Amino acid sequence: AVVSTQSTGFCGHPSGCSFAKFSTAGSFILIGSDDESSKLLSIEHEELKEACSFRDHRGYINHGEFSNDGKKFATCSNDKTAIVYSLETGKVLNQITHHNFGVSWCTFSPDSTILCTCS
Repeated sequence: AVVSTQSTGFCGHPSGCSFAKFSTAGSFILIGSDDESSKLLSIEHEELKEACSFRDHRGYINHGEFSNDGKKFATCSNDKTAIVYSLETGKVLNQITHHNFGVSWCTFSPDSTILCTCS
């Protein structure tokens, strides 16, 4: 994936990118990949920097979503899991493992208290 601004460019993943998503405040971009990793990029003064890299999934990452309150984000994968992270610390807050098939989509409720996943 290549993400760019007028002044800079950033190559997020050397392999295929499955999604790229702006945070609700527009200060981060979450990118998922088929190499089982995701990256969180920060945007400051039109410059992109890698804030964190995550390798918690064991399969192709299908989708990612930021919560509406701007405090967390989630990724979901063909490994049958969805993982919720703290946007502030990058730490895992919760891992959903109840699916029998790969998790194709996730979204937060409007109040950011519930993560809905589907496979």
